[in-house]
This record gives sequence, C-alpha cells and structure tokens, in this order.
Amino acid sequence: MLLTDIVVDGIPGIDWTLHLPLMLHILFLGLDHTRIIVREHCKQLCVNLLIVLAEHNDHLTVARILLNSETSNLDLGLTVPTLPVIDNNFTELHQQFDSYLLHVSPQAAAYALQHNLSSSTIIAANQSSNQQTLSSHHLQQANAVAAAAAAAAVAANATPNTLAATPAALQINPNNTENSEVPLINADEHAPPQPGPSMPIAHVIKSLLKFLAHDTCQPLWNYEDITAKVWAVKSAEQLSCFLKHMVKVFADSYPQARIAERWAQTALQLGLSCSSRHYAGRCLQIFRALNVPINSRMLSDILSRLVETVAEQGEDMQGYVTELLLTLEAAVDSLDSDFRPLDVMKDIFKSTPNLNNKDGGPNSILPGKKSPSGMTPQSSNYSIPSHGRSTSYSVSYCGRKANNSPCDKQTELRNRASGMELERSVVCKFGGVGVAGGSALSRSRSAQSLKMLGDTATQDDKMTILAQLFWLSVSLLESDYEHEFLLALRLLTRVLHRLPLDRPDARDKVEKLQQQLKWNAYPGVHALLLKGCTHSTTYEPTIMLLAQFAPLLSLPVCDPTQSCAFPMNVIALLPYMLLHYEDANEICIRSAENIAHVSTELGAKLEHLGTVMTLYSRKTFCKESFQWTKCVVKYLHDTYAHMGLHMLAFLIEVLEKGPQQVQVPVLNVIHCMLHYVDLSAPQAQTINADLLRAIGKYLDVSIVYNIKIPVH
Repeated sequence: MLLTDIVVDGIPGIDWTLHLPLMLHILFLGLDHTRIIVREHCKQLCVNLLIVLAEHNDHLTVARILLNSETSNLDLGLTVPTLPVIDNNFTELHQQFDSYLLHVSPQAAAYALQHNLSSSTIIAANQSSNQQTLSSHHLQQANAVAAAAAAAAVAANATPNTLAATPAALQINPNNTENSEVPLINADEHAPPQPGPSMPIAHVIKSLLKFLAHDTCQPLWNYEDITAKVWAVKSAEQLSCFLKHMVKVFADSYPQARIAERWAQTALQLGLSCSSRHYAGRCLQIFRALNVPINSRMLSDILSRLVETVAEQGEDMQGYVTELLLTLEAAVDSLDSDFRPLDVMKDIFKSTPNLNNKDGGPNSILPGKKSPSGMTPQSSNYSIPSHGRSTSYSVSYCGRKANNSPCDKQTELRNRASGMELERSVVCKFGGVGVAGGSALSRSRSAQSLKMLGDTATQDDKMTILAQLFWLSVSLLESDYEHEFLLALRLLTRVLHRLPLDRPDARDKVEKLQQQLKWNAYPGVHALLLKGCTHSTTYEPTIMLLAQFAPLLSLPVCDPTQSCAFPMNVIALLPYMLLHYEDANEICIRSAENIAHVSTELGAKLEHLGTVMTLYSRKTFCKESFQWTKCVVKYLHDTYAHMGLHMLAFLIEVLEKGPQQVQVPVLNVIHCMLHYVDLSAPQAQTINADLLRAIGKYLDVSIVYNIKIPVH
C-alpha cells in the first residue's frame, strides 16, 4: 500500500529502475490474493509503474484512459469518449497483437551484440524504432512524475464535475524545454492503432492501462497451485502471458536495466526460500515464464532445495517437488544449446536397412533432434493411480560380457578403449513404480548425492549443466512415485535432445559426474527405464523413450554390462509393436529402424533379426503378426539364449502390472518364448509359479496344467 502511493509521489533522488524487478515480483504475487484490498493495491501499483516508468510519452491520453475507466466503474450512466486504444486481454494469447513481442529492432540487436547478450535477452531488450534514448528519458522523468501524480489523483477522485477539468489539471509548463519531446496529444489522435509486429510500445502501454483499470473487482487469475497430479493450471498460463507483456514494456523503456535477468534472480531466490507453498510455486512459475538461461549457480540452488524436499510426503511437498522438476525441465529449453555431432560425415554416409530413412528423414535419431511425439500430458487434471511394488522376484543382468555376445571386433575395441571393464554383477529390479499404501518411500543413495551435482561445474557451460540434469533425471527414475517417474522421463527426454552422447566431450562430462556420484551397482539408464513398462500410467511414455535408446545402448552409461540391454530393449518394445502391427505408428517404425540398424552393427548373428525389423518398418512383411513374432523371438534367442529367463520374467511382470491393451501381445510373445526357454532348469524354478499365476488369469485351468512345467 505504501509503495503504491510512493511511486507516484516522485521522491527526489530515487531511481525506481533499481527496484523495478522486486516491485514487479511483489505485485505479481498479489494479483490473485484472496483479500480484495491486497489484490487491488497490487494492481494499482502495476498501473502506477506503467504511468511513471513506462515510456508511453502521452500523459494526456493516459489520463483519459484512467478517467474513462473510473467513470465506467462508477456506473453513473455517463457515456465516455472513444479513445484510440486497442482493447486486448493480456492474460490470453492473441496472435496478431502478441506478434510485437518477437519484433527485434536494429537498436536492440546492436545493443545486445555489443554487450554479448543471449538471443532471449535480445528480444527482452528490444526497443521500438521510435523510442527515445535512455538519457532523454531521465531528463523527462521529473516532469513525467508530476503529470502522472496528477493523472492518478484525478482518476482516484473522478466525478462528473472533474471530468471537464482534467486537461487543466494535467497542464504542463510549455516553457519547459525538457518536456518538449513529450507531446500532450498525438498528431493522429483519432486514427485507430493497428496491432502487428512493428506496433509501437506506447500503444501497448495504453492498452495495458486500459486493461488493468477497466475491471477493479475481479482477479487477473485464480488462486490455485500445481500439484503432483495436476501439472498445468490455467492461472500459470495467464500469469506467463501477462508477464511477457510487462517484461517487454519495461525492457523497451530501460534496455540497460536487464529487467528479465534481475527479476529471474529474485524469483528463483524467493521460490527456493519462501515458506508459503503458494508463493513459492508462483515464484517458480514466474522464473519459468521469464525464460532466462540457467547457470550453474542457479542449478546448484535448485538441486539443493530438491534434495531437501524430494523424499517428503504430503500433497503440498510433492506439489512443490513437481514445481521444481518443471522448472528444471524449462531450464533445458532456456539453454538454447545446439551441440552438433563432431563426426558429421558418419551421419551423412551412415547406412541403414530402411530405404525410407536413407536421407535422414524425420525418423532418424540424431543428437539434438527433437522427438516428434511428446511425453506425458502437460495439461488437464492428470490422475495417477498407485499400486504396490513388485516383490515377486529379482531379475539380474548378467555380470560380465557373455562369450557369445554378438559384438564384433570394432565394438570390442571401442569398449576396451573406454576403459569400462565391469567385472561385477549389476542387479536391476523390474519393480512397480507405485507405493503401497502407507509404505516408506524407497530412495536410492543417488538422491542424497544429487547435492554434489550443483558443485561440480567450474564454469557455466551448457554441456556441463546438461550433464548434471542428465544424472538428475536418471536418479529420479528410481522413484516410487508415478508423477516423479513421469517427470524424470520428460526431463530425460528433453536433455537427450540437447546432450549429444555421440560426442566424446559430452560422454566425458557424463562419465566424470558418474564417478563423483559413486553409484554402487549402477544398473544403467536402460535398466531403470524398463521399470516404467510395469504400470499403465508410465507405459507409453517409457516406450517413447525406449524407442530412441537402441543407438545408445553401446554406451556404458546406458548399459554397464555392454551385452544385456539390447535384447531387453527388443523384448520391451515387441508387445507395443505387435499392438500396432496392422497400422504401425511412428514410434513403432522408429523402433524397428533403430533395432535393424543396431543389429547390422552387432554382426552377422543378428542379420535375420535386422531383416524382419526392416520389413516391419516398411510394412512389407507378408504374413500375419504371430508369424512375425515367432521370427523375432527365434532370431533373438539364437544370439541371446542366456537372457531367456530374464526376458521371460520381465514379460510376466508387464503382463501382471502393465496396461490392459498389451496383455494379448505379451501373451503371444510368451507363447513363442516357451518353445525356447528351458523351464526345467534350476534357475527357472523362481519364475514358474509366477508364470502359472499370470497366464492362469487368461487361459482355462485345464490348458494351464497341460503345460509341462515342473512344480516343486
């Protein structure tokens, strides 16, 4: 309340631009306050800042706007004169009006390049072509404050008698040469302004004032919070839309004040320290809306806060964790990184069995290329059920590379050169992603090591930040909460689009961070992803990411065993590919292409598997889906017979806990595998009962017991 009045009083010697980001942040937090007096003072502070600090250069029209709005709000039955001001709802998107946000004038571009600013800062610091210089603006400031104070005073006490006296109340000394650049009235006053990319910022300011002063009773957006089940709320979108206009207005008025960067620092600091759950969430939403590139210090602060809250139970804390993860997700996009593969010729001349993809079409998987399909729904009320973690059995990846591993000499040399000889057993449980009611949250040691990530970067380079975010998302894949697992999937997907793991420098950063984490018995990214196939909510997002992983499975960070991830990748994708056999979608085609390409690289033993996958991607396999399934299982077993029980155990859990629509395809795959897996072996006894229980739900009892499975 005090700030609202002080701003228009014009205290001598105070440069309000120094405090502008903090004042903007405070008023934004109060625009949805449940108390009307707080909400209205925040709105009035916003109006006063636009009157005093924004470069509209037309106090007379501003006063008319305020008087018209006050007259309409009093509802006295008086007609108000028409003004050349564009009506616009600044909390909703408007393509034509909003096009001015992306317009960059030559002055703004030159200033940004001179000061080595990023592309986002160039847009934020954009000046309109007819903008006055900053020094000239300061010269006008004293006179502008007086005119603004008069306008605010008249608007606050508007009556029919004072309407006629308004021009006199705002009369400015014509002998004042400092004010000669500020016109009392536009030359083309009655010409309606036209919205567009080159719209002067003065028109935007007047429209903003009309929008804010028109309705003083309703909040600009609802009081609501993002939760673990609802990741997008309408109020956050409205806040983001309104914020972009405010940042543009003040950045154009003060290009050297770096409004966006300073505001982002304030928003993040309060978002990580504020004790109010609602205010903390709004602060993080404001930080995301500002779209300022994140640096290592910011990432360190976010990670420190995440470590403190990620294991906390309760709707409020899990909602706050969701806000933090959404902030990290937005940070990946704000980096605006573009790391090109070093070996460009390899990508150009790379051979592929799929002729449809020979020119690097939309299905090719290249570093830095975004997946055409998204992850989980970002909007709507996202309801996530829970289920119990599986404790039926443990599936262990083989400890060392099998003698019959289909890796050719080139692959072995590459592995030897990397120095990654894993002589220990790597255990991965394909457990559910849910939490049994009231059970303690199972957390890995990786969660406690996350705090170290923020302190490892010695410089604010984008690749280091991406490597840190990579390990953060991988660590969160161990979460027992569906919403955290889904958010980890989304974050990992975005990171992989920008972090080129085929570049040696990127792999070095990732591997160095892995050593610092000291993750004992690290199962690999792929093994952690497979857990997502055992729940209906996480199944399809997991499949989308698994479809992209086939070309990366030779990396130790994806598969420390260097031999087990590929067959598990094929068997995990197989039911989904069968589900869409008659009309294969883009995910299925991309999966088949990647599997075929890796099969060609791994050697002659997998040549037939690559052939049937190529036929699937071209939709030219001449027989029904079951025959194709038999071929895939046969060729996979020929090379990976030692993985038969592991693959079967995984499929059993997908059958029990996965989505209903893949149950029939999973049963078909199991049927084909039972012809090759030796269920009489001692190692198979642990899964026999699980197998009988799973298929007993779908087959007659008599048929079940005709299967020759020894039961002890």
